[in-house]
Parts: sequence; C-alpha cells; structure tokens
Amino acid sequence: IYGGIYLEDYLVDLLDRPPMQRLRWIKQLGTSDMLYPTGSHTRFEHSLGTYYIANQMLSFLKRTHQDFITEVDEENVLAAALLHDSGHVCFSHTGELFLEYCSPVKDLITEMEKEISIHEYIGYEILGCSYMKEVVDSINHQYGKGLDTEKIRYMIIGEHRNSERKFLAEIIHGPIDADRTDYLLRDAYNIGFPHIIDVQRLLNTLTIVEEGGKCRLGVEEKGWRAVLSLFLARNSLRPTLYEHHVSRISEEILIRILRKYIHDPVSIIGIDDYDLFCRIISENGSTPLKDYKNRKFYKRFLFLQCTDEIRKDEVGATFEERTEIEKEISEKLWNVEPCCIMVVPKKKTKPNIGEILINSRRGPPKKASAVLKEEIDRGNGLMDRGEPYSIRFFVPWNKICGLQSLQRQKVKEILSEKYDIEPEYFHRVYSPKEYRTYSI
Repeated sequence: IYGGIYLEDYLVDLLDRPPMQRLRWIKQLGTSDMLYPTGSHTRFEHSLGTYYIANQMLSFLKRTHQDFITEVDEENVLAAALLHDSGHVCFSHTGELFLEYCSPVKDLITEMEKEISIHEYIGYEILGCSYMKEVVDSINHQYGKGLDTEKIRYMIIGEHRNSERKFLAEIIHGPIDADRTDYLLRDAYNIGFPHIIDVQRLLNTLTIVEEGGKCRLGVEEKGWRAVLSLFLARNSLRPTLYEHHVSRISEEILIRILRKYIHDPVSIIGIDDYDLFCRIISENGSTPLKDYKNRKFYKRFLFLQCTDEIRKDEVGATFEERTEIEKEISEKLWNVEPCCIMVVPKKKTKPNIGEILINSRRGPPKKASAVLKEEIDRGNGLMDRGEPYSIRFFVPWNKICGLQSLQRQKVKEILSEKYDIEPEYFHRVYSPKEYRTYSI
C-alpha cells in the first residue's frame, strides 16, 4: 500500500521479538476470508502499516507544532504503533468475541472502568509484564533510546499520563488514529473494495486542538472532507465486509466450535490461528473443524430490521441469552434440538469518527459529527442519518425448505416477548423464498 517502510534498528529489534512475530500467523479479518479469499492479510502487516501512518502523522505535526513533540515522545509513539495489536488473540476479533462470551476477561475490563476492547486490555497487560520490561530496558541500553513501557501501554488504550499531551495517545487510539486509518485502507485494498480515502489531505491538515485543558488531535477546517472520506469508507465497509452475513455466520460457527472444544477460554491468549486448529483437532474436533474449513455454513433463514425502540444492549447481549432464544425458536419450528443461530450486531467500543475535532476558523473547535450534521441539514446528503439494527437467523440448508409466513411470525412473537415490544417493530427484509435462485 505504501511501498517500502523504513524502521530504525531499535524498532527492528522490537519487531523481531515473539509477541510481534506471532502476529504473522493471525489473520487481520478473522474468518472473513471465507467471504473474500484475498482478505487473508495478517495483523503483522497491519502493525507495520499503523507504524507508517503514525510516523507520517508525527512528521506533519512537527512542522507546525515542533515544540509539542520531543524525540523521546516520538520514539514511544512509534513503538506503541508497532505494539498496539500485540494483545490480539487467534482469529482477531473472532477469538476476542469468544473471550467476551466465555471468559471473565470482560469483567476485568469493567473493573478498570475504561471503554476499551479485550485485545487492548490484553496488550496493556502484556506490556506491563516483566518480559516486555526487560526487552525495553535491553533496547534502551543497546541503542540509547528512551522507551517507557508505562507510556506505551497507556497509549494503546488511548491515555497519556500527562493529560496536556493526550494528542500523542490519540495517534494510536482515538477518533482519527493511525490504527483505523491503516485498517480501512488495508482491508479495502485486499478485498478489492473500490473507494477513496484522502489520506494525504488528512495528514496534511492534522493539528493540535486545545479542549478543556487538554491538547487533542484534530484537523483544520479545510481537512474536514478528508475526515468525511474516512467516515464514509468505514460505513461502506461495515455492511460489505465486517457485518456481512457470511462474515458473521462463519464467525459464530467458529465460536461455537471453540466453546465446545476449548475448555479453558483464557488459554487461547498467546497462541496463533494455526496453534488453535491443532488444539481443536487434539480435542477430537476434527469433524466440525473440517466442515468449517470446507465452508459448510448455515444459511440465512430470516433477516429482520428493527426500530430504535429495541433495547439493543439488553437482549442477546450475552451468549447464554442468544442460545436460549435459539433453543426456543428451534423447538417451536422444528421440534428438535437447537439448530438455529441468532446473530446481532457487535457493540462498538472504539471512539466514533464523528468525535474528531475540527479546528474552526471562527469560534471554538467543533466535533466532526456537528459539521456533518450541518451539511445534512443543508440537504447535501453526505452521510446516512442512521443505520438499522438488524437481527439475523441462520439454519442448516435442509431446515429452510417449507418455512411459511406463519412460522416466520412465530419468530417475531418470540422476539417481541423477549424484547417486550410489539411484533410489528420487526420488519422482515429477507426470507427463504429468495434462496431458490441464490446461494452463499
């Protein structure tokens, strides 16, 4: 994407350590290569790309705010960019969802009272262990650098011990960070998705904005359309890739395989995709894994769009709640053991792009969401007014045949009881009838 990427010796030394080399064997898109075969790039590639973008951000910021960035700051930001995904588990967000469903890791994050994802928490803990401290001390001694594991581990969760220098952490974890900029570019490029992100304009208009006594990362007013290009790219990739039904059902099926054969969920931390498959096979899970590898997925049985009245975070938020609904639907429709998989949208934990600060020429800084809303109000139609909340159900192919509208109504009734709203709030946008000429 960027051509050759140059790294100084101390960063190469950091890159050659086991926590980073493990990322060579973890797919960036988890199970989505079952949808786009070329989407098989790794977390290692993404880490290099994030480093490159972070380096470019620092270069542009130093032109206008040189006094704000010291040499030690730069070294720590670049190290954090390389290490920001060191906490990712096998199959990226798929393994992360498995830990969320089946382990106490989410409770540990709640105790921290921070809005971070599981892989960020794991990375935070890895960087605080004695091994990484020894590695960093060795690099500092050998190359005469000022790397600080405490600074680095706080940066990857979007914090800086000096709140006046928060913009440094936001280069790694923030509304307009190097991480998001690279993965949107990289994911789109690898799956062949045609869209334009104006990265150079975005970098050229980066600035430091003062807000509430903190120095935050933002963009000049003339760069807000570059922000918009990033926003639209993410919104386009979500239904096309991240929330596509093939991506979600392959992910859910793999999670169920893990739930059955991985008895200690926390044990997947520190292993890669290939180690995981070997472990499943050693637990006599070769048959379901073979079906997964041969792409024998469940098919869409029903796709419902729901109104805002549905309390998204209450029903289906946990694995147990979803399996209870799946069991009830399976019994009422087929009188058999659970064979229905319910999929709901993932909760978003990372800062929204709309929170990016725009340094206004007149008056105080504005959030990008406010600027975009002004354009919508003018009728420019630059952004969707919202996205529907969707619930999808998947079943084996042989269960789809013969399903009637009466049975679909039963599903709505079960959901309306769970969500405590009227069945009419569930709008059917997909039915098995379409499967006569369509296959995934």
